[in-house]
Amino acid sequence: MFEKSAQTLPATRIENQRRMGELVRDHGDGVTVFSTHSSIEFHALDQVVV
Repeated sequence: MFEKSAQTLPATRIENQRRMGELVRDHGDGVTVFSTHSSIEFHALDQVVV
């Protein structure tokens, strides 16, 4: 909802969501997608050893 209300380039946002979906579909075992607005998710991933 936030993205939709704050967007200035809706077509770009929608295209990016499509591309993120493709990334997860094609490489989901090697990537982690998280919200840049979530400090909880960020800090949880900060603890992951690569």
